[in-house]
Formats: sequence, structure tokens, C-alpha cells
Amino acid sequence: MNNWILIFLLTSCLFACSFSDNKAVNTAENSVPQKLTINKIEKLYSLKVMDTAVEISVISMGCTSASDFEIFSDHSGNSCAVKILRVHPDLCKRAPSEIKLELLLNKFDDCEQSEIKVVNEVVKAGAI
Repeated sequence: MNNWILIFLLTSCLFACSFSDNKAVNTAENSVPQKLTINKIEKLYSLKVMDTAVEISVISMGCTSASDFEIFSDHSGNSCAVKILRVHPDLCKRAPSEIKLELLLNKFDDCEQSEIKVVNEVVKAGAI
């Protein structure tokens, strides 16, 4: 009798699982995780504006690179407001550390003759 109950329960579980809406099929398309996208104004730990680039220090968990950031500008009058956004999160698990990155400004021709003001918060170095 106990064997029949066990067989019934196992069959019920297998039958229920076969009708679930889980469409996780192991294909090349979904077996490689896609890079997450976020749009977060990054806290900066140092900032140096140069003619063609911005040098920044940010917190990294081990996987941060310059390609994880995008620069957006808003030109008005004699000034150009620049925002540095982290568009890809650092999902690594290392202890947080401060790293320097150089982001190119060459795509902002409208800021060429303007005073550049960075919108991001700049905090003291070592204030992790």
C-alpha cells in the first residue's frame, strides 16, 4: 500500500512539473547571461576634467571598467552639465576598492567651448 502511495505522489509531481510555464530551454541564446543595464548616477571619489577625457575614481567590486559608464551632457548657455552614469553593474564579489578610470569626452562637440560642470557627487577619497 505504501509503495502505491509513493508511486502516486512521484507521478503527480512529475506530471505537474511537465505542465509548468517554465520555458528555460538550454539554448545558446539563453545559456549566456546578458549584461544587466542600469542607469545610476555614480558617486565619484576623485574627478579630473581634461580636454578630451574625464578621469574618475569609483568603487569597484572587481569587475568595473570604463565601458560600464556613459557620459551624458546638457548644454545651456556657457556651461555644459555632464552626468556620469553607471550603465552596467559590477556583480563581482571582491572587497570594494577604489579604481581610476578614464572616460573619453570626444563625443560632446556641443561642450567644446563651454565650462564643464559634473553633476555627480564627489566624496572624499577613502570614504568607502
